[in-house]
Amino acid sequence: MQEFKRLLKERPKGSVFVDVRTPEEYAHSHIEGIINIPVTEISEHLEELGKYDAIYVHCRAGGRAGRACIALVDQYNLQNVYKVDGGIDTWVEEGLPTI
Repeated sequence: MQEFKRLLKERPKGSVFVDVRTPEEYAHSHIEGIINIPVTEISEHLEELGKYDAIYVHCRAGGRAGRACIALVDQYNLQNVYKVDGGIDTWVEEGLPTI
């Protein structure tokens, strides 16, 4: 989680941070600056996501982020896709801010 926190702070050029939870979960609580693309809609955003050099994916605990990463790499042939270990549950447990 510390590496993810560092990356969010630095915002490397060409990177995007994606929360793949449902819109309702995202509206309830999310990390500032992270876009919401539900895992069930990831295929609808391939053109947009393909423009980034690095895609960091997270969810609540890691399951949906893992599925999204596998789909992006194996099915849609995108590269430089990274699953954030833990997810928002870990973020909150560590006392980090959400909006």
